This record gives sequence, structure tokens and C-alpha cells, in this order.
Amino acid sequence: MAAAAPFGSAKSLYLTCRPYLEAVHARQPDPTVPVWDFEYRGWPWSAAWRAFPASQIAVLQAFLERAPACYLQMNPSDVLDYPPSKSWARPYNETFELAPGIDAVSLTKEVLYLGGYLLYCAPAPVEPSRLQLNPWRTSPGDLLESLRGLGVTALIASHHDNDAWRMSFPDSLPSGA
Repeated sequence: MAAAAPFGSAKSLYLTCRPYLEAVHARQPDPTVPVWDFEYRGWPWSAAWRAFPASQIAVLQAFLERAPACYLQMNPSDVLDYPPSKSWARPYNETFELAPGIDAVSLTKEVLYLGGYLLYCAPAPVEPSRLQLNPWRTSPGDLLESLRGLGVTALIASHHDNDAWRMSFPDSLPSGA
């Protein structure tokens, strides 16, 4: 597993994740900003449908390997049954600081498959009431501006059932871009 990147390398996190997003045909709602929608589209039980979970794992693994500190905001009852979570720092009731080197496969299989979470990178955890935004109902540009104001350098927002992600990389572009 690669060592965590220092803060200020959000651009390299984006550059690491972007080829994975392109390979799985994620789309950008606005091609001028680094916000990507990654979801399964097509016929159930097709080869693409069956490959979607493995594609998510590949993207998540790249994200976790290059990310600085990562926080998972999720209903605590969905996380606390996962044995490794017992050692995670918990800055807020529904916010967990993921341990460096966490296994994306195990995390997905045991916790993230439930969906409805925010997984983000930031120099410090964000108070949950400040992170009550709807990434799918906010324009990509406004989403990036809001996240940047909160100090979030990268975000994976999951729909319920973990069947769609909106990934945002606010610090991969210079301020004011």
C-alpha cells in the first residue's frame, strides 16, 4: 500500500483517480470542473452490471491509497459492527477517521455496501451539520465551492445502496478557477 500523500497533493489524488473514472465510463455533469458521477447504467445482469462492484473497489482503492486523512460520515450503527472501526478515532458521533492502509474490499463488503455515506479527505473532520449538502442537487461548481470552503479536498458521496457515487475534487483546480 502506498504511503499517504501529504496535504496539498489533492491534485495528485485527482490525477490518480481520474484514469479509473475514465476507464469505468464515469461522466462529468460539467466537463469544466472535477466532479464525476460514477454509477451503473444499463441492463441488470449484464457483464457491465456484474463488473460495477469491482470497478468501485478499484476507484476506492486508488482514492484511499493517495488520500491524506479520510473521514467517513455515516450512521454509526452501520459502522460500529465492523471490528476495525473500534480503533478508529471518532471526532463526531457519525464521523469516523479511517485508519491509514484500510482495505477497500473489506470496508466495502462490511460497511460501504449500505450506501448513504460521505467519504471525504480533509486536514480535519468537518462538523456534520456543516456537511449537510446534497451533492446531486447542487451544481458541480457550487458543490466544489462549498467543499473548498469546508476544507474538503476530495469527496465520495454515495447514494443509498451504494449504487451511485458523486466524486468531487475541489482542490484539484486553483482557487477561483
